[in-house]
Amino acid sequence: DLQIHIYKKGEDYFLDFIPIIFTRKEKTLLLSLQTSPYQDIVKATNDPLLANQLMNAYKKSVPFKRLAKNDKIAIVYTRDYRVGQAFGQPTIKIAMISSRLHQYYLFSHSNGRYYDSKAQEVAGFLLETPVKYTRISSPFSYGRFHPVLKVKRPHYGVDYAAKHGSLIHSASDGRVGFIGVKVGYGKVVEIHLNELRLVYAHMSMFAKGLKKGSFVKKGQIIGRVGST
Repeated sequence: DLQIHIYKKGEDYFLDFIPIIFTRKEKTLLLSLQTSPYQDIVKATNDPLLANQLMNAYKKSVPFKRLAKNDKIAIVYTRDYRVGQAFGQPTIKIAMISSRLHQYYLFSHSNGRYYDSKAQEVAGFLLETPVKYTRISSPFSYGRFHPVLKVKRPHYGVDYAAKHGSLIHSASDGRVGFIGVKVGYGKVVEIHLNELRLVYAHMSMFAKGLKKGSFVKKGQIIGRVGST
C-alpha cells in the first residue's frame, strides 16, 4: 500500500509515493454466545468489520437463529496496524462455531474464499444481498413502469429499500472498474470479475480509499446507501 504526499515547493507542486509501514498481528478470539454473534464479537473486539466478515462467511451454512446462549465462537485472524490504529480489513484464517448439535468450521484459502473441514466452499459465490434492506422496492423486469418517466421500460437491476447510510458490501471478489457519477445512476461503483460486472448505484458515499483498480473481497464494504 502507498500513501500519496502532495506538497508545494516554490511555485511548483510535487508528488511522492510513500510506502505505508504497518504491523500485522495475529489474534485469537474465544467467546461464549450471550446475545448474538455480531453483537458479542463487536463487544469483545470493538471491530464491526470482523463481526461482519464472520457473519457473511457463515451466512449460508450456519442457522444463526438456532444458536443458543453459551454456544462457542472461536476465530483466528490477522489485523494490520499503523501508528497504533487498525486499518484495512481483518482477515479470518480459521473460525469455528460450536453449538450443542454441530460444529461449523471455516478455513481461509489464498484465493480469498472460505472452506469447511470437507473442503467445500462455505459461502456462496455471490452474497445473496449486498445490503441489509427492509424490502425490494423494484425488482428486475423487462417491462417496469418507470415512476418518473411514466412509461414501460426494462429495469436491469434490483432496488433495495434500506435506511439511508446503510453499509453496502461487495457481492463478490473483483476489481473496481469504475467509481464516480453516472447520469441516471448517481454515485456508482462497478466491480469486475472476469466477464461478470456488478453495478452498485444511487450511493450516498464511497468507502474511504476505494478507487478504480482497487481489489475488493466478497463482503467488503464499498460504500453507503443513498438516493443520488
